[in-house]
Amino acid sequence: MTLNQLYSASISSGLKMLGLLALFLPAWGMAQSNHFAYRQFTANDGLPSSEVYDILQDKLGYIWFSTDNGVSRFDGYSFQNYGVVQGLKEPVVFYMQEDREKGRIWMQSLAGRLYYFEKDSIYPFSGNRVLDSLGLEQFCEIPFYLDSLGSIYVSLSAHGLLQFDTTGKVDFLLSGHYSKSVYEIENRAILVFSDSVSRPVSVRNPEEVWNEKGQFPLDLYLNSGHYKMILPRKGYPAQSSAFRVDDKTVLLRIYEKLWAFQEGKLIWSIPYPDPINFWFKDQDGSIFLGLSARLGLRRYKSLEAIRTGIFESYLQGYSVSHFIVDQDGGYWFSTTEAGVFYLADPALKIYDQSIGLPVDYVSSIALKNQDACYIGLEGGGVVLLNTETEKISPLPNVGGWAYDLVYNQEADVLWAAINFKIYSFRENQWQICRDKLYPNNATRLGYQARRLHLSPQKSTLWATSSFGFNEINFEKGEVVFSSLHDLRNGTKAYNFRTLDAITTRNGQVFIANTNGLFELINQELVALNIDHPAFHARIEAIEELPDSTLVLGSKGYGLLFWKGDQIAVLTESDGLSANMIENLYAAGDGVLWVGTLNGLNKVNWSWDRAASIRVFSTANGFPTNEINCVKTRGDVVWVATTKGLVKFSWSQPRLHSPAPIIKVALASGGVFDPGRKAYVDYKENNLIIHFLSLNYKMNGQIPYRYRLNSDDWVFTKSTTVHFPSMQVGQQEFEVQAQNEDGIWSTSSFFVFQIMPPWWKSWWFKFLAFFTCISIGILIYQYRMRQLKHENDMQRQMVELERSALQAQMNPHFIFNCLNSIQNYILQNEKKEAILYLGRFATLVRSILNASASGNISLHEELKLLTNYLDLEKLRFKDRFIYTVELAPGLDTFDLRIPPLLVQPYVENAVLHGISGKKEGGIVRVCFEAKPGFLEVTIEDNGPGIQIENTTIPKNYKSFGISITRDRLKLLSGNPEGEAVHTENVLDENALICGTRVKVRIGLQKDNSHSEI
Repeated sequence: MTLNQLYSASISSGLKMLGLLALFLPAWGMAQSNHFAYRQFTANDGLPSSEVYDILQDKLGYIWFSTDNGVSRFDGYSFQNYGVVQGLKEPVVFYMQEDREKGRIWMQSLAGRLYYFEKDSIYPFSGNRVLDSLGLEQFCEIPFYLDSLGSIYVSLSAHGLLQFDTTGKVDFLLSGHYSKSVYEIENRAILVFSDSVSRPVSVRNPEEVWNEKGQFPLDLYLNSGHYKMILPRKGYPAQSSAFRVDDKTVLLRIYEKLWAFQEGKLIWSIPYPDPINFWFKDQDGSIFLGLSARLGLRRYKSLEAIRTGIFESYLQGYSVSHFIVDQDGGYWFSTTEAGVFYLADPALKIYDQSIGLPVDYVSSIALKNQDACYIGLEGGGVVLLNTETEKISPLPNVGGWAYDLVYNQEADVLWAAINFKIYSFRENQWQICRDKLYPNNATRLGYQARRLHLSPQKSTLWATSSFGFNEINFEKGEVVFSSLHDLRNGTKAYNFRTLDAITTRNGQVFIANTNGLFELINQELVALNIDHPAFHARIEAIEELPDSTLVLGSKGYGLLFWKGDQIAVLTESDGLSANMIENLYAAGDGVLWVGTLNGLNKVNWSWDRAASIRVFSTANGFPTNEINCVKTRGDVVWVATTKGLVKFSWSQPRLHSPAPIIKVALASGGVFDPGRKAYVDYKENNLIIHFLSLNYKMNGQIPYRYRLNSDDWVFTKSTTVHFPSMQVGQQEFEVQAQNEDGIWSTSSFFVFQIMPPWWKSWWFKFLAFFTCISIGILIYQYRMRQLKHENDMQRQMVELERSALQAQMNPHFIFNCLNSIQNYILQNEKKEAILYLGRFATLVRSILNASASGNISLHEELKLLTNYLDLEKLRFKDRFIYTVELAPGLDTFDLRIPPLLVQPYVENAVLHGISGKKEGGIVRVCFEAKPGFLEVTIEDNGPGIQIENTTIPKNYKSFGISITRDRLKLLSGNPEGEAVHTENVLDENALICGTRVKVRIGLQKDNSHSEI
């Protein structure tokens, strides 16, 4: 078979045949086989195929798998598969690599063509046309390499090494001559097969020439230089590969041998017939080799371990095509037959039937020394396990079920509760602990025991069972007390079901049974006077801490801590995996280990600080959560479970918990980028938020807590939250995830805005507000104009009425004055008539001047009034006197009033006040400012308003008074109001001595003058 023919063969024929042949090759080296708690994924779980070639974890944390039926991305819950629909034209994908700068996942098909994944779609590489132009159906055995600058290197059989730059331009680095080469690029070593494909047909194949010599040429293109050598050959170069160990060392597997080179020099070579699929170097220097032919994966601790053939084996019976260590330290294995295997904690080992135990159910443990332990089994008796050699040595079988074991290291004696009997194992034989009262009774052959408890001071061993409890002197190995015979509890023997017993450091003895906790005092059981209900319920286990705190494991109440008067409780709400406790173990360092059917709890307890609880379960790699027994030595923990014995080294809790990745979608199908603020229309206010944390250890059982706008946390294990109707406005969604150690992650946020309907939007509200204000202003302005117009009309009407009344008033006054002049003339009083006429002319002139403006100052009104009174005084020949008074502070120049408002009332006082008097008449006029009006008081000393025998004619009508009253009503703005008040003046004997008239004239401010 030629070299070209070999690499043109399909993986389903040539390579698989070689793998099957390798099954019959003899084993070599020293291998250690371990059983781990693998988690398996196949096509039944969602993978596109169970034939998986490559694994990759991208920078976000997703795990990618390449198969013979496309590629798949795993998030810990489900697989997202990509194929032809997404753009991958070839189903068989061998290799993958991530371009972390651009976020692309590159993949290489069986034929060597390249594709890349970006934004949920797959695109062909532009350089594929160069690969297709070579005209050969390639079989791509060597993985491609993507360097830090974005260049891609592709090794093709016979064509050598091709380099594609970021633009797709190709450069043939190694071609044109026959060679087998190792090309070092950054931290990768690539094996290259090249040949002179352009040689004439008549020229012999170079491979045939070198095969005749039993040699092959090798070129090493290393960072330190170019090295050429001739090496011996034997066999076929199938599944050849190269690996860069470090800056100086390169490994080459070819022709069924391993070759080690340092700085271009061969340092050793060994036969290695097992076909290698890949190489991987861990941070601790370990080198992993994945093998075909169902040989599994081998872990070598060093390069020297490879040379000497000492390795640790994983997944024997499977062909491991690839292997990675994820960001959390978990192991991922891909196989070509059985899908993918995941190992959450590689340091955790499981011992079960796969390594030779008779059964998987481990009921108890007793540590013998650093490298050996006794294991009690259900139906399998007791065995001794050497953890270094994994050698299993069964002890003589005395029964099927070993419930509990305790080892006395000083005496080299193993105590066991087997089939409810107490045995001791010494000098390679079992001895039953016989009941001293029934030494020969076959049915009562020995004391009963299901649980053994060595007290903290290691002097007393208690054996408890359904028939009571027994005290054993640990040093002598003798039963010194039996509840069946020695308990002073009346005449009836105590055979109540006892679950645990302990002798404390201060010598107290406590017994736990289904009725609670009791103290054994002077061979009598005494109930405790404690009100807590857990002390009177079923107590499953008892332990004592170094500070003398007694710990009780209850059924339903969780853990109880009791010291003196102090009692504390830990339950599920505090972080325990369950409130139903199965067993307890107090380590020498004070750490309390608590076994339940829901996992193992590591509790650090102190009275002066909060308890620290860490849970170990299937999320940490346990085969089951059902814990039967726990023992520790240093930081190594041994756990008996229903599915084998678990050994692990507990470390500090993993403080990192992957923050959830948020994917947001509306019920209507719209998708939002959680990295940006989203604006959601009110019509689509039906929000579904998807989120998940990439924590593969938790196996899809990750606790989450979320809240909206800093409200209270809501706890869930679902990865979907539905908000069917949300308030308009900005909302902030916050979510956290909890890891297997109870640590909460940092928060992931999604901020979105529920947009209001247009009629509730700010711009509409602003527009509506602006419109309302504008309409209000317009209405106001219209109303003001209307009021102003009405006011103007009213004022015009008042002015017209006032003018009309004033026009009537002036002729009335003139008529009275002319009447007086007429009287003077008729009485032939010419001198008085001339004097009167002169003053009358002056008064008329003043009235005419005042009438032009419609109002006059109070000073002018006083002059008019004085002139009038002087005229009337002349007329009545001094039959009366008058006074005009002004209140203090009254400004006669600033106040303005309509003219002749007071004169008619003064005239009435003169006319009626002196009626019937020939002398002694008095008229008093007083002006006083009141708030909002001017009050004028006119008094006379006449007969009053009720006297009817007056000299005034009965048909007399005071036309001036009625006109003036109408004018005052108009001026006050209140036609119904009272502007004039008339009353009689009474003397000290309550006799009428005159008339008083009060006239109110309304005041208004106008241009800094007080006006009527």
